[in-house]
Amino acid sequence: MLKIKGDYIAAISGGPDSMALLDIYKKNIKCVCHVNYNFRKDSSKDTNIVKKYCLKNRIKLFIKTIKPTIYIDKPFKNFEDWARKIRYEFFLEIAKKLKLSSVLVAHHLDDFLETAIMQYEKCSKTLFFGIKKNSNYKSLKILRPFINCRKSELVDYCNNNNISFALDSTNKDISYKRNMIRKRIEKFSKQKFLKEVKKFHSLNKLNEKIRNKSETLYRLWEHSNFSCKKFINIKCHMLQRELIYKLLIEHFPKRISINKIDAIIQFIKSAKGGSLYRISSSIKFLKKNDLIYFIKYS
Repeated sequence: MLKIKGDYIAAISGGPDSMALLDIYKKNIKCVCHVNYNFRKDSSKDTNIVKKYCLKNRIKLFIKTIKPTIYIDKPFKNFEDWARKIRYEFFLEIAKKLKLSSVLVAHHLDDFLETAIMQYEKCSKTLFFGIKKNSNYKSLKILRPFINCRKSELVDYCNNNNISFALDSTNKDISYKRNMIRKRIEKFSKQKFLKEVKKFHSLNKLNEKIRNKSETLYRLWEHSNFSCKKFINIKCHMLQRELIYKLLIEHFPKRISINKIDAIIQFIKSAKGGSLYRISSSIKFLKKNDLIYFIKYS
């Protein structure tokens, strides 16, 4: 567990990992943000646990409640992506309101391995497997102090310190790919678990030089106002992918497939000036005067 300084927002769901984070770092937590998705019948239990802890410890709490009717009216192609956007936009809104810049999130080593295995089994050509210790969502810094801790350690912490927590019943639903992988990981021996983690850490280290180079190239590309010519002059396809990924993650937080990224690269390389490329129903790329622009529709 990392030592931290400063004031933070804490993303607290009510699960054992997030409640351990809240208790361990409460002196650094300026406020708590909690989203009640009302996706489960018992989701109010999670909210009440968070409310009770914050009231007892005099921590400011902001709650975003999703109306249950949305699940009737709105079909979801990818619930996880939608839920992620909802909560991070909420964190960003509160961060701006309180003039804070960082949020603590309770992702742990089990989460890292779940994500890494999902990416690996999809044959994802990513330069980083798993979840990073620190990242960004638009202007918001995301810190994950538990990324090297096992979930079992966090459950033990809560039990040993009488910290109430809720268990998400949807984690047992194996119709979700992540839950299938989670069940598989739970059967790993300690040795097998660490061996798998080490494998992905090694892959990430091998790609570190390319990632560092992509950071430099992205800032140069950004400085050029996203010049198509400068982009095309980068001959490494993997680096081009990283630049597009960085551009999208800064301006369009929804996760994009490798195939979509490759299609965007082809658009930049070959589309005529004035052409549009649809990212989503509300966002398009415009290629004009050798530059790439985001066009947003309400």
